[in-house]
Amino acid sequence: NKVLSTIKQMFTYALSKGIIEHNPAQGTNSINIGGKEKPRDRNLSLEEIKLIWQWLDNEDNHRFHPATPTALKILLLTGVRSGGLRTAEWSEVDLDAALWTIPKEKYKTGIEHKVHLTSFTIKHLQDLKDLSGSQWVLPSIKDNSKPLTDKALARAVKRTEGRIEDIPPWTPHDLRRTFNTQLSAMGITPRLSKRPCFIVIILLLFG
Repeated sequence: NKVLSTIKQMFTYALSKGIIEHNPAQGTNSINIGGKEKPRDRNLSLEEIKLIWQWLDNEDNHRFHPATPTALKILLLTGVRSGGLRTAEWSEVDLDAALWTIPKEKYKTGIEHKVHLTSFTIKHLQDLKDLSGSQWVLPSIKDNSKPLTDKALARAVKRTEGRIEDIPPWTPHDLRRTFNTQLSAMGITPRLSKRPCFIVIILLLFG
């Protein structure tokens, strides 16, 4: 389905430039090439959050780069997309003002997005800053002049499968869905949930 989408984009571009006279992929849909994908609806329970958090805290469990567990925690604490964190620059993060501004060029809706940070989140961002040594919040391990590759966090999460109390497979994006689901369970409206205040984990782990 993703290949079909890319091909359609390519031919549409070629058509607009006069390179071709018609789009050969026009009229082909996902049903013709394999069926409609079922949307993911994986949400982590509070018990799963606790187990994953504690597992990530123990370096002997995973041997990840130190930034990786912290990055996964920040995804859960803020509800941002993994791509948003991966391409974030320190110039966009004001720890003193407790505010992270994602430019419209980097946000899916094309609108500037402001992430209000709790003190717990700031602590974890400061940990990343101490490790970074780069303009990027999550620099590439091989070349810190570049951001982390788009598959790096997904590969790290994949390596946790079957190693954390038999927790079913999950992905970095499931953390965003979990964030929103838990806020809804607390009675926080979608509008307010855009201002991250995910205290469930703090209460769960330290309350």
